[in-house]
Amino acid sequence: MVYAGTISENCVVNFTVDFIPAVTDLQLDISNSVTFCAISDQFTSPDCACGSVNPPVSGGDELICTGNPIPALTADPGPGAIVDWYDEATGGMLLATGNTFTPIAAGTYYAETRITVDDCVSFARTAIILTINLTPTVDDVQAACAPDLLTYSVDLITTNGASVNANMGTVINTGAGTFSITDIPAGTDLTYTVFDVTMSCPVGPLMVAAPDCSCPMVNPPVSGGDQSICAGAPIPDLNVLVGNGETADWYDVPTGGTPLAQITLTFTPPAAGTYFAEARNTTNNCVSERITISFTLNPLPSFVLLDTICSPDLLTYQAILQVNNADELIAGLGSVTDYCGVNFTEDGIPSGLALNYTLNITTSGCSSTASIAPPDCSCEEVAPPTSTGNVAICTGDPIPTLMASVAADQTVDWYDAAVGGTLLANDTDSFTPVTAGTYFAEARVVVNGCVSLERTAITIVVNPTPVLFGSTTTECAPDLLTYTVPLQINSAATLDVNAGVVSTDGSGNFSITGIPAGMDLIYTAFNTGMTCSLGPNTAVAPDCSCPILTNPTTVGNVSICAGDPLPMLTADVESGLTADWYDDPVAGNLLLTGNTTFTPTAIGTYYVEARDPINN
Repeated sequence: MVYAGTISENCVVNFTVDFIPAVTDLQLDISNSVTFCAISDQFTSPDCACGSVNPPVSGGDELICTGNPIPALTADPGPGAIVDWYDEATGGMLLATGNTFTPIAAGTYYAETRITVDDCVSFARTAIILTINLTPTVDDVQAACAPDLLTYSVDLITTNGASVNANMGTVINTGAGTFSITDIPAGTDLTYTVFDVTMSCPVGPLMVAAPDCSCPMVNPPVSGGDQSICAGAPIPDLNVLVGNGETADWYDVPTGGTPLAQITLTFTPPAAGTYFAEARNTTNNCVSERITISFTLNPLPSFVLLDTICSPDLLTYQAILQVNNADELIAGLGSVTDYCGVNFTEDGIPSGLALNYTLNITTSGCSSTASIAPPDCSCEEVAPPTSTGNVAICTGDPIPTLMASVAADQTVDWYDAAVGGTLLANDTDSFTPVTAGTYFAEARVVVNGCVSLERTAITIVVNPTPVLFGSTTTECAPDLLTYTVPLQINSAATLDVNAGVVSTDGSGNFSITGIPAGMDLIYTAFNTGMTCSLGPNTAVAPDCSCPILTNPTTVGNVSICAGDPLPMLTADVESGLTADWYDDPVAGNLLLTGNTTFTPTAIGTYYVEARDPINN
């Protein structure tokens, strides 16, 4: 029990007596309620005048941002003390008591230690500052892609923003709370924080979603048109038109691939083919769909000369061409016939003139020119006419018709000279001149007038006809078995007879001997060359029968006596005659010839006849 203050028990072991009035000694009684043992004691009052009390230890100034809850200010007065909060360093208004104080506004507040038991206060107050910085606000955010679309920028309009921190890009303070964050990689969201001037009150991190910086649609180029050339021509440029701020890139594939040329509206292709051009924005390299532009290398027309054929009249010729890659032939001469664009014939080209022409491919416009040398359409060698040879006639004969033969396509012209001369008849293989002479037949091809290099000479020779001079006489031969005809025939060289032997003195005098008696002589006289003749003429056979001879004369019949030798019979005949002896008056057996005497071998009648031994 105490007589002053208030006892507080601590676990029945310790007791605390509080609130003992200063300068009052403590009288206390301590007893055991179980044993009833008790003691009393007195403690002298200590000197309780306020000693030096330290100011509280500040929990630190507080800095908050606009909009944040105002934090409690804290101060530690130490044990047994409490803090009183004032608005002035001395004096002032007590704002609150406690180790914490939540002001209602920014400012400097002062914490004073006060010992709770004696209300002694610290010798000074601790200033604790509550600073409320203005929190920036972001009033406007604008994101825009860079022209090249590789980055984008964000423009910020802030209130109370003094600086900006961004996770990427470059921050530019453009003044008056505005900022521009540039070079932000396209497709990457931006995170940024806006700070006040003290860097203590940021707003953020805030995120700006990356804008769509994908390429806008780029219009394809406008083609300058497909190009085609003919083989051998300079390769043309392919051309396109693009929009402002654009260029063109060239490829050989519709997508992907390696550029053949870049940053050019014209492209010279290396070879024929299909090429692809895309428009590209020079700022952002966005490209369009590719367009197709073709470069066609058309072949030149060509030809093979199949033949050149002279016309039958040789005045013109025909050219036959087999063409490749051509559907039209234009020539300055003749007329063209098109056989399905594969073969052409050119007819009626004047002989001797070269054919200059142009082959065209109308679908491509390609053409080529060429020249064909003319064939030799001069006359081929024409064989001269064939004749049956020279014609010989005889004096007084009619002038004969001359004949010459030529090929079926030829005719004959007749002249009076081997070269030149006068045309006597034409278009006929026969010609009857008015006089004898040499005439010339020339072969001429009907269709082209070509003539033989030589003319065939045909001569009409008028040979003299043999003429009988004088009259024809005949002379029987002495033996009367033949006869002779002497002839004098002018202009006769030979004589053809049916009998006899011909002899001549070469001057037209002929003698035909050995002509069988009784046979007429038929003779033909020929001139030299046997071309003209006289005859056949007939010389009548002369009568060369035997003349009547005088019968032999005898002495008459002869008689002998038996036993006498047979006598020799005798006959007398005319001079030049002989006698032949027979046993019959007409026929019979010839007993002895050529004797005027005859000795018979028996008795009988015998007959003797006179005979001319020359003609019998």
